[in-house]
Amino acid sequence: QNKIILISRRDLAAARRFIPGRKVDLIPLGIDAPIFLTRDQARSALGKMAPHSLEPNTFLIVTIAELTNTKGLAYLVAAALLLKKNPGMPAFCMILIGKGENRSRLEREIMERDLGKTVVLAGRIQNAARYLSGADIFVLPSVKEGLPYVLIEAMFAGLASVATNVGGVPDLTREGRTARIIPARDPQAIADAIAELAANETERKRLGESALKEARRNFSIEPMIQS
Repeated sequence: QNKIILISRRDLAAARRFIPGRKVDLIPLGIDAPIFLTRDQARSALGKMAPHSLEPNTFLIVTIAELTNTKGLAYLVAAALLLKKNPGMPAFCMILIGKGENRSRLEREIMERDLGKTVVLAGRIQNAARYLSGADIFVLPSVKEGLPYVLIEAMFAGLASVATNVGGVPDLTREGRTARIIPARDPQAIADAIAELAANETERKRLGESALKEARRNFSIEPMIQS
């Protein structure tokens, strides 16, 4: 019997609206865990992507995404401006790894907001996931998603994440347990979640440890094969 395989619950629910239930099934995505650099190696490499030297205690916020409208990076840049104005936010740097059609637009927005020393467009980097071990948090501000592979990689890196409640993201993360889940298209919500995690190292560690356990249990290759 032929079946249509879906990898997120939202897609499965949508498919069942017009395809008989017996013909669709859910198989969770599984990946090989990336081979990460040591934290010191990764932070050194991330620091070299910035236009100026970073202090050792700089709070590093990383995302890996194509520079397209669906990834919501303009909202992340707007959130950076809010964070810059927040007196309780420590010195921070956002590093956006990826390439895409919106690079010029994002560069312009960064320049107009005087964020050149705060938000870095690092371009496409081969095996970018290996640098996640140097970040303090991972952010995925997408307005549309399937099942974001990179969020699983961030979980394997043991990172607390801030992610929008779109597509298959709820299949991967749980609010308050493995991540901060926020509405899409909301710079203030992004800024608030980042500021909260920046101020609370214990909470970051708790979320990161829980995310790593969840990734190993549910999103490695073996559970996918068993499904």
